[in-house]
Amino acid sequence: MLKITKILIVTALAVGVSITSLPHLTSASSHTNQVQEQQNHRSIIQKTEQLAIQGKTINSENFAINAKGKDIQKKWGNPDPNSSSEDVYTYSKRRIEFFLFKGTVTHIVSYDKRYENITYHEVIKTLGAPAKESRGEDGVYTTYECGKKLLVISFYYDKTGKNPDTINQVIVMDQYKNMREEERQKFQLQFPSLF
Repeated sequence: MLKITKILIVTALAVGVSITSLPHLTSASSHTNQVQEQQNHRSIIQKTEQLAIQGKTINSENFAINAKGKDIQKKWGNPDPNSSSEDVYTYSKRRIEFFLFKGTVTHIVSYDKRYENITYHEVIKTLGAPAKESRGEDGVYTTYECGKKLLVISFYYDKTGKNPDTINQVIVMDQYKNMREEERQKFQLQFPSLF
């Protein structure tokens, strides 16, 4: 009987120790996942900057600023009929829009899923202070100079409606000084918050 009592006590202690250790393991696992997500976000932000220098977005494949609209249609097919025109090619399944001027891509807007949950603070920490930051009705716009191109990252407002939160969209375009006047005016009408 004494032997059975000792076995029960040892078993109870072992179970108790293992149960109290579980939150630490869960917490460590959660912390590891969070660090992994931050590293992944940093990598996506850095890749976005590198591609912007080339006039591309993370999901534009080989199409860049100055690509021909007809070449995009040749490879990807016709753009979405309800949200496209001769000046805008929308490919909603690919989460991308190409804005054109006289058949040539002038800027690319990406809504890629990889940008979801990337925060304003992560972008600032990775890329540094932007060359320009502006606030519009729909969010905060940060502008980075990437060689001869501009990388504009638009952020949703947080729940308070005052501070930038997560990425809404990424825009790659020529620097304003490299745009033709007619093209610059058209762009100002489309994106007044950037000026």
